Amino acid sequence: HDRIIMLRSRSDEIHTAVIVNRIIGMSYIAEQDIESIDAEPHSSEPYLCGVFEIDGRPVAVLNVETLLLSDDMQQFRAMS
Repeated sequence: HDRIIMLRSRSDEIHTAVIVNRIIGMSYIAEQDIESIDAEPHSSEPYLCGVFEIDGRPVAVLNVETLLLSDDMQQFRAMS
């Protein structure tokens, strides 16, 4: 019952898919509603845009462009 989410960079330079167990919901979040992260530096920090709250719970927002164009993801370009 896994779901596949297709992602692509804005420049259309790279495409990939993310497998998720479930999708809880989809929402439009205005850019001004995304708050910066005030946490300690973490290895995932470059891949996060910020955080917003939904029903009182924080939700991290991925920076898909940075993630897709990262050195870690570029190794898969040769496979396409």
